[in-house]
Parts: sequence; C-alpha cells; structure tokens
Amino acid sequence: AKDIADPYIEAIKKSGLRIKALELESQALARSVIPNEYPATALIVDFGTTSIGFSIVANGIIEFTSTIRLGGRDLEKAIMNDLKVSGDEAKRLKIEVGMDRSKEHGSVYEALKPNIDNALQQIQDYISYFSDHGGKRGGEETKTIEKIFLSGGDSNLVGFSSYLSLKLKIPAEIANPLVNIIAKDS
Repeated sequence: AKDIADPYIEAIKKSGLRIKALELESQALARSVIPNEYPATALIVDFGTTSIGFSIVANGIIEFTSTIRLGGRDLEKAIMNDLKVSGDEAKRLKIEVGMDRSKEHGSVYEALKPNIDNALQQIQDYISYFSDHGGKRGGEETKTIEKIFLSGGDSNLVGFSSYLSLKLKIPAEIANPLVNIIAKDS
C-alpha cells in the first residue's frame, strides 16, 4: 500500500540511496529461499511471532498466498496454560523442547500439538485447494507441491520440520536465505 511504502521510500532517498525496486514480502522471500531455477512447485511456510504466511511458488512465480493468525506467541501461551509456567519458562521450553516428544515427558509436545495440527490442517487445505485450482506455467503442471521451505524464527521449533514432513508426506526443510548468493571471484 502506498501509505506504507511512502515513508520507507522517503527514508531511503534521504539516506542517499536510490531505489531500484519494491516488492512484496512473499516475493522477496521466495526469491531468497527457493534455489534459482528450482524445477518444481514449492510451499514456503513463514512461521513468525504472530502469524504464519504461506506461499506456493511454481517456476519462480507466486501462485497462491495466505496468512493465518497463529504464531510463536500462541505456542508460548499454550505452554503457559497447559504447564502452568511463566512466559519466560514457556519460551525456553518452546525453544529447547519444541515438538520433541521424548523431552519433558511429552508435556511440551502435547501443549503445542493442537496449534501445530491447526496449522497443518490449514496447510493441507491450501495444498488441496491449489491441487484442484492450480495452473500451468510454461506448459508444465504446477499442481503438486514437491517441497516445503520453512522460514521465520519459529520454523526452527525443534522437531517441526520432521513432524510436518511426516504428516503431510512432503519433504520439509529449514530454508537457506543465502542459497542464491553467488560469491564472485576477486
């Protein structure tokens, strides 16, 4: 939106820099985490503090985006409520234990599972929708999600990527934001 972009544009110009382009966050994320010339359709799950963003990308083009209001803070609140611990302790447990069922007698896993399963259901709904309504780019089918790239601070939740892969039967991995950075010879 213009009212959001304008203050950034003005600040950048005042700093003496020139703006070459502005792009949506989902497009910038796709450009940075999906390897150049990636041959398949991928889902980016951007798991943040207050929300999770979803982008389906085929041949470098965003085909679908959505956001749900579920984030890392909700996971911490679930731990606080279920385990009756402080906010600091809930954050520590989220980071150190996460979805590891073998730690803390599975109590953190059980506290997180309803929210994580809610997110998984949303992902499955988006994948199903895309499978039914996706298109073709350059004559190639784009309806099948081949890989999930995880980004955002809470995507590092212990056990999250393997839980996601297991439940959705799609390989999921933490995205490398430097995958397309090419070192030039000096």
